[in-house]
Amino acid sequence: MVDNRLSQYQVNSLRELLQLSEDDLSFLVKNIEYQLNGLGGLPIDDSGSIDLTQETSNHPKEMREILDEIAKSAKKLCNLVTRYDAKTDRTLDIGSHYFRLPPSKVEPNGVKHFECIRVHDFLQELVSKAELESDYHATFVKAKSQNVVAKIYQAWNWAYPSAADNMIKFSSNNQFINMVAIVTGWDAELARKNVGNFLTRN
Repeated sequence: MVDNRLSQYQVNSLRELLQLSEDDLSFLVKNIEYQLNGLGGLPIDDSGSIDLTQETSNHPKEMREILDEIAKSAKKLCNLVTRYDAKTDRTLDIGSHYFRLPPSKVEPNGVKHFECIRVHDFLQELVSKAELESDYHATFVKAKSQNVVAKIYQAWNWAYPSAADNMIKFSSNNQFINMVAIVTGWDAELARKNVGNFLTRN
């Protein structure tokens, strides 16, 4: 599971820049990390800080390809299960207890009853979920730097709405641009450029 974390150095830099209370800063950092997890595992430098200046593979593209393969394989399995179910009165089912789901009914004597999940239905849901997630990651395949800014902006807007409501000015002392530089490892000029591209696109 992806778990991008800001380093202590990055957290301290955000603390100095934003002058937030510890609770508000912690909330912002957690939101940034949560948003960045949607981009896959990000590169870090020797100090453990996220550093997007390093060469990195296109994680969203790789994740989309994996999800497309999952959907393709699940469809093939679903077709096989459909063929099997059509030839028997014992359709392929899985008891919900195998998924550690609670019983649907408990008798007074303690006997538990569980639902049966049709394998065909489960595979159809898996196909739908994989296709949905693939579409989600497709939006991040191109213009990666702008999507990184978008993720940081979402966290900023959610955790720090009073500041996010202010117009982003392209100056060297703009809080959001400097925050993007801290989180990504970009220098101020590159952060300003990528924020500008993000705002132009949106």
